[in-house]
Amino acid sequence: MHQPMPNPGHHQPSLRTRGILALCLAVLLVQPLGAREVLDRVVAVVNESVILESELSESAEMLQRQLALEGQPAPPPGPFRRQVLEREVMTRIQLERAERAGIRISEEAVNNALAEIARSNDLTLDEFVELLAAEGMNFETFRREIRNQMAIQQLRQREIQQRVNITEREVENFLANQARSDTRNEYRLRHILLSLPEDADASTVEETRALGEEIRRRARAGEDFSELAISYSDSQQALGGGDLGWRRRAQLPTLFEDLVDELNPGEISRLIQAPGGFHLVKLEDRRGSDPVMVEEIRARHILMRPTRIKPEEQVITELSEIRARVLAGEGFAELAPSFSSDSVSAAQGGNLGWVRPGQMVPEFEDRIRNMQPGQISEPFETRFGWHIVEVLDRRERDMTTEARRTQARQAIFQRKAEEETERWLRRLRDEAFVEIRLE
Repeated sequence: MHQPMPNPGHHQPSLRTRGILALCLAVLLVQPLGAREVLDRVVAVVNESVILESELSESAEMLQRQLALEGQPAPPPGPFRRQVLEREVMTRIQLERAERAGIRISEEAVNNALAEIARSNDLTLDEFVELLAAEGMNFETFRREIRNQMAIQQLRQREIQQRVNITEREVENFLANQARSDTRNEYRLRHILLSLPEDADASTVEETRALGEEIRRRARAGEDFSELAISYSDSQQALGGGDLGWRRRAQLPTLFEDLVDELNPGEISRLIQAPGGFHLVKLEDRRGSDPVMVEEIRARHILMRPTRIKPEEQVITELSEIRARVLAGEGFAELAPSFSSDSVSAAQGGNLGWVRPGQMVPEFEDRIRNMQPGQISEPFETRFGWHIVEVLDRRERDMTTEARRTQARQAIFQRKAEEETERWLRRLRDEAFVEIRLE
């Protein structure tokens, strides 16, 4: 079992807590505080390693707490523990493969990831550690699992994503198909996969088909689809209740693309057989999408980098003096070539052209976001050095065409990567030695 997607629920904890908990569901293996018993029972053997009863119990308890906070019903304990164990098995298999591939995550990379997580929740790292402790989570365990997930991500990038190629013809075909279909609609689906091994015999196929039809009958009779996904699904999103999130039609897995025409919100699909197994889909909802309007800002800057000869205090003083000269009437464009360390923009009078959200580092974007044309900032720091910036103009631009092209590439990549990931994980599982000892 693989990493589930965070699933929005009805419980309403604080915004910070919701962000932390969603992250904890994403990294999956965060464990609550508590001492582990010295004597323990082995519940699975995975190649050269073992999974202990205490490890399984801690992971299951953590995920049960997460599901409860999201307002999801408690899953049946037996199937739920089997799902959690299968996820642990797949994590061990991938980590072992990452180690054999020589993937090592440095302390600096982990520290940067933790700092970014804290920053995204408007917290300092110390505040983040305190909040984890308040939620009953061990920071060192959290740190270790962040490292594990980074290793798995690198492994997948190396073995899957780099093999996914997208041609311009594919993008053009994608956009042409969109033009003939409902480009403005988005769909939210839940999914259950009952996987089959590549060498499944007829008996196994029929048993799996029968299980799929029984699950479909129970879902249509009113049982919670997300609970059934947690209990039975072999998909990457199983422990998130099978939630695929909001996607445009063309971003859906190929198998599901036509189903959205057959289903009304709340309806369950027929059982679909594919080479990898049997699929069930529930259409949760559909919605329209709006044109993509983006605010662009035209700006210019002067950048200075502190050196051993010119320390930070001197850089700040010089930039403040340059700012005063511009305010007194000297030309920004004339001063930039003489003082800016950014040689590319300096040759154009410091001009950065029109920039849109996501193109500049966060500190730069935060500074110019609320500036009006003609304003010149005080000196401020980014990872590139110290800047002063002048906003020249602002405009709203319809980026729908560009956004659709970007979304087309992303959708094609996502579809190909998901399909390849399922095949790759199934191969890893089949090739590994796994002995389940769960009662």
